[in-house]
Amino acid sequence: MSEELAAGPKESPPAPPAGPREGWKKGGRLLSVLLAVNVLLFACTLISGGAFNKVAVYDTDVFALLTTMMLLATLWILFYYLLRTVRFPDAVPYRDAHAGPVWLRGGLVLFGICTLVMDVFKTGYYSSFFECQSAIKILHPLTQAVFVIVQTYFLWVSAKDCIHIHLDLTR
Repeated sequence: MSEELAAGPKESPPAPPAGPREGWKKGGRLLSVLLAVNVLLFACTLISGGAFNKVAVYDTDVFALLTTMMLLATLWILFYYLLRTVRFPDAVPYRDAHAGPVWLRGGLVLFGICTLVMDVFKTGYYSSFFECQSAIKILHPLTQAVFVIVQTYFLWVSAKDCIHIHLDLTR
């Protein structure tokens, strides 16, 4: 009994030191989380600012925020995902045969078409008041239409892909 107490619990061997790649993963995750939290807090502050304070938050400010966020997401999808996947021939090692069934893709396309029809009506409505409205009200539905087209194409094409090369970028 005294020998067990003297020996103490067995310790596991020390972990190998993190290489430069492993260090970047941790830093990249931290940067992604900080960026996401800052954008989320900014958006929540802007959207709910008018509800809880007597400060007027105009719809043009909200449309500008949403347009910027849609443009950033569109650029992210196009340049950091689709183009990088095209550059690496082994980016998609295998496909999941059970992912992306027909009814899911059909619902995706139906949602995209309905959103595009709504954007056409919004653009027509806001353009009829062009002289007394802000230009961001016309730019928002057009940006949303481009965003919906890119997002629908991306989800349609990559529904069955199992991609491992973009683990850091698509976090």
